[in-house]
Amino acid sequence: MRDRIWITILDADRLSRYYGRLATTNRRMQFSLNLVVTLCSLAAATVLLVDVHNAVAATLFVVVAACTTLGIFAELSKKATIASHVAKECAKVKSEAVELWYDQDADDAMERALSLFGRLDDVTPIGFEQNEKPIRNVPNKLTRPRRMNSGRRFGGGHPPRPPEPAPPPPPPPPVESPD
Repeated sequence: MRDRIWITILDADRLSRYYGRLATTNRRMQFSLNLVVTLCSLAAATVLLVDVHNAVAATLFVVVAACTTLGIFAELSKKATIASHVAKECAKVKSEAVELWYDQDADDAMERALSLFGRLDDVTPIGFEQNEKPIRNVPNKLTRPRRMNSGRRFGGGHPPRPPEPAPPPPPPPPVESPD
């Protein structure tokens, strides 16, 4: 049971960090898109007022339209919200596992451990990585009416896999007694 609790602590910490970074990346990309749209809109309005070549104004309007469309269909703010929610839930699982680690001799430790082992799988959203499965245990207001896009370009890839455990060391050779 000690090994399983330790692995749960490590997995929860790994997933919490991964989804936290994913949320930060999506927020930054959303901010960048909004900044580009704002600057290009201001530049396009200025170009129209100054009476510069029409090709410059048309190019700026095309850039604004492309960035706005990308911002709408990428749903970066929604992805960031879901990823930050998952990161917080993984951090809660980690803190509960740490409490259980220090309180393994309690009477209800086995029950707490069994409920904790499945929670990490329930917390991580399957649909966040794979578009064909629904997102589980995320508040309904975050997931309706559409599911997440899994585009790797926007950070929707799979979380890193945990390292494989090392094989146990070989048993020591038998000691012969001098008889």
